Amino acid sequence: MVFPSFHPQKCHFLLLFLLVLLFSGHAGLLAQDQASEEMVWTEDNMPRRGTTVEPVEFEDLSSLSVSALRKQLAKLIPDLQIEGRRTLFEQLKEWRPDWFEHWEDEELFPDSTRSDTMPQTLRFVVLEDGEQLVYPWHGEELTWGYGPRNGHLHKGWDTHLEVGDTVVSLMNGVVRYAKFNHSGYGNCVMVRHFNGLETLYGHLDRIDVQQGDVLAAGEPLGLGGSTGKSSGPHLHFEVRYGGYALDPALIMEWSAEGPKSKTRILEIDKSQLSTEKGGESTSQAQSVGSKTHRVRSGETLSSIARKYKTTIPKLKKLNRLKNVDYIRLGQRLRVK
Repeated sequence: MVFPSFHPQKCHFLLLFLLVLLFSGHAGLLAQDQASEEMVWTEDNMPRRGTTVEPVEFEDLSSLSVSALRKQLAKLIPDLQIEGRRTLFEQLKEWRPDWFEHWEDEELFPDSTRSDTMPQTLRFVVLEDGEQLVYPWHGEELTWGYGPRNGHLHKGWDTHLEVGDTVVSLMNGVVRYAKFNHSGYGNCVMVRHFNGLETLYGHLDRIDVQQGDVLAAGEPLGLGGSTGKSSGPHLHFEVRYGGYALDPALIMEWSAEGPKSKTRILEIDKSQLSTEKGGESTSQAQSVGSKTHRVRSGETLSSIARKYKTTIPKLKKLNRLKNVDYIRLGQRLRVK
């Protein structure tokens, strides 16, 4: 029996071709693994607006109860393009004028609800079915909480971030204020949510939204920075009602998996609101009490420990790395 022969050059070419296919497949899987572990928003993993074809009809939503409307909005908003969201904003102002009382952007805290006219007990349905909470910043721990600080009330939470890191909306809502604020917040965005609360995002480097923009939970509203009364890049985050601040810990807790709602129904005494309105105090230099490092290609716990003159056990303790000797590309580590 005679077998056909292969020319040596053809064999070499076939072997080279197979090696290229194998390497490209492995590289693709590696890139996918790195992308899945990336802890910062990039152009590839940033949440996208919807693709629903315009125009959109909303007449069937006008007669819904508040609860039913919120559930429908949770399904509808992520799929709407910008023009559809603008139409929805105009419709919501007609259907639910109570959601848009004192709707202005001249003042960050308009004289909306005075403490002496509030009911003694305030009630909020924090989340309806289909609604969610999303980290305003991606993968960061808090560096300062709500409470007394240097003789002043720190009215929110602070977290370190790098200039240019993407900041997103905590919950579904509509942008009420988006401009530079001279009370200390710098570039600032205030989002009014459908549960009656507002959230504030301060010291942004860039604002990417405007008043009237409808946002789904987790959608970008700007880039982190250090504008206003700020000693370094960080996000100042607040939860407000009627212009008065309340401790974000009343509605949610932070965990490694993301923010978790503590309760569906929040009932608080009005005494739990801040006693006064107002912006950031001038003691902002005290706000960032820790230092972080973002892992780059080729770095190890050992090399990072040497860079910051610390030890691997200390890094593991600061970052709760139990029995873990490896770190991920893009991961943020506390180093002090």
